[in-house]
Amino acid sequence: MEAIFNSKPEKSELSAKAVIVRSAEELFAEKGIEATSLREIAVKAGQKNTNAVQYHFGSKEQLVRVIWQRHSQSIDRHRALLLETLDDKDDIRRLIEVIVQPVIAKMNDPDGGVEFILIMSQLVSSPGETLLQLHEMLPERSVVKVMKYLAKYTRHLSETDMQTRVLFVLGIIFHGIADYIRLRKSGSKLVEGVTPDDLSRNLATTISAILSAR
Repeated sequence: MEAIFNSKPEKSELSAKAVIVRSAEELFAEKGIEATSLREIAVKAGQKNTNAVQYHFGSKEQLVRVIWQRHSQSIDRHRALLLETLDDKDDIRRLIEVIVQPVIAKMNDPDGGVEFILIMSQLVSSPGETLLQLHEMLPERSVVKVMKYLAKYTRHLSETDMQTRVLFVLGIIFHGIADYIRLRKSGSKLVEGVTPDDLSRNLATTISAILSAR
């Protein structure tokens, strides 16, 4: 993917494409992907030409792919580091933590991390391109490796059951974290005192139980 973002760019240093991506992330997270038009994104990005988004990215679908790829790359790097800490004594719960923790860490990424999670939660069951399809098209190498580790814990599942539970797991991860973000923003007592570590621990416990169940 073309490097259109620096590590911590100032707004004045961002390219037109980067500003468009940032604007799209904010609008997609706030209004929803389907409810946001390319024209709205161009206007928010300060583009005089309202066809600028189509010019740079071609379509809304391609813009979503760029958002996925730019964030999934850092998640992949983080997860790869966690994978190096695993040993033969680690159980399925620890493997799930390796999947979950880099996504939760995105909440602390000021460069669109929260927006990324809110956007991806919409794609779990999207009528268009789904999160699973994005991963198949632009895979995270670390997930492929984790799935190989997980195989020994999920041998009791048929191919159909495994596919179904993977869909459940994607929903639990992204909807769970997205709901946590929204509840924290609204000051809800439902998550009062619940830390990201608590969230990670409970997600790992829940997902481990789902994958282990016969």
